[in-house]
Amino acid sequence: MKSKILYIYKTILERLRPKVKQNGIRNPFYSSLFYGIFDNSFKRQHFATLTGIDAFTKRGDKNIAILIRNLHRIEKGLIMPERKKVFAKEFIEETVKSFRELDLILLEENKNLYYYAKSVLNSFFEVVDRSDNTIQNALAIYNHNVLEKLPVPLKLPYPRRNVESSNVSYEDYLKLSKQRRSIRFFEQKRVERSLIEKAIEAALQAPSACNRQPFRLIIADDPETKNFLGSLPPGALSYYKNVPVFIAIIGDLSNYFSERDRHLIYIDGSLFAMSLMLALETLQLASCPINWPDIDHQERKLTEMLNLKSFERCVMFLGIGYPDPNGLIPYSQKKSSVEVIQYFKK
Repeated sequence: MKSKILYIYKTILERLRPKVKQNGIRNPFYSSLFYGIFDNSFKRQHFATLTGIDAFTKRGDKNIAILIRNLHRIEKGLIMPERKKVFAKEFIEETVKSFRELDLILLEENKNLYYYAKSVLNSFFEVVDRSDNTIQNALAIYNHNVLEKLPVPLKLPYPRRNVESSNVSYEDYLKLSKQRRSIRFFEQKRVERSLIEKAIEAALQAPSACNRQPFRLIIADDPETKNFLGSLPPGALSYYKNVPVFIAIIGDLSNYFSERDRHLIYIDGSLFAMSLMLALETLQLASCPINWPDIDHQERKLTEMLNLKSFERCVMFLGIGYPDPNGLIPYSQKKSSVEVIQYFKK
């Protein structure tokens, strides 16, 4: 009886889905109702978002995502031309508690972040009005000598004039952008890991919301592993065996305390990916970004293969290698600036 009811239910849904999607649901409430009850297309996103928030919350003060985000917010206060005497009151106690919980770990495992945090917090307590009760409480928790000597140079805001110019002209950058095309045919030669790591180092300079960089990279460069990984994205089935290296960009939703930020793994991951592809070109390496569509059985397979956590989601794949000089590239006519620009007027 149960199986019969389930069969009827599934049959109704199969007939209902295309009709509803074709006709459209113009009311947000009914749209949510449809995907909540009748169509589970977003179930993985919902589950990953909720488990990410849960993991974020359970870390309490021992949370690097909180520390990094708040240090970035403090820096934004420090760079203001007319800096307030008291700022960051809403989150300074949270920040120093997080640092106190993590400082010994960071000193052992991530000295760059440790000295960055110390530089920013020391600077904050030097310039802020310490007569404020909230600031006094935060300083008591921080419990560090604000004049403590740190390695030079300090990791603090700096004027734009101090930025070392690359001297890359617009024409050079345009040429590099046109040089970068999605390559699917590669020379069958090993890609040095050192070159991949150099490109990644450059790509990690890409912007990221509150500097959280909510992703990690899984790289497959031996023939068996890379073929297995490369066979998963449907869009690469016709050429994956020719690709020497595959990279899976994995987003981490446990960096966020709210559903509002659920898209940031895709935004930040894509900003990083674009920078990585351009960096690879400067090292005579080519790449192909590969879409990872939300297909349930593929998601389950990838999750099991890579041992992903419930709050981790694949953003995209990249294929990498030395391009075959005789391999063909689709022309792929791009839009002109006129086609995409609309100047806003009230």
